[in-house]
Amino acid sequence: KNEYSLIQDIKETLSKLRRVNIKVDPNASTLEIDEGKFLRHMVTKEGVMADLEKVQEIIQSPVPKNVRMKLEAEEGSSWTGEAEEAF
Repeated sequence: KNEYSLIQDIKETLSKLRRVNIKVDPNASTLEIDEGKFLRHMVTKEGVMADLEKVQEIIQSPVPKNVRMKLEAEEGSSWTGEAEEAF
């Protein structure tokens, strides 16, 4: 892509964000970065991938040794009817 089309893409994106009342702070915005974290994922030029820090946390979390530990680990996260509909 050329510079003009990139600028047009940015204008279009900002316009869409304004339509849904999302404001972008230009002082807090960064363009032309090689990679960054967004919504708990790593975004790179190659695509979107899992955040390796989060993956390590999951790998290093203790494995439940009994039913009680499993239930405690799942406390606060349950599959609801609303989740089923969304899925």
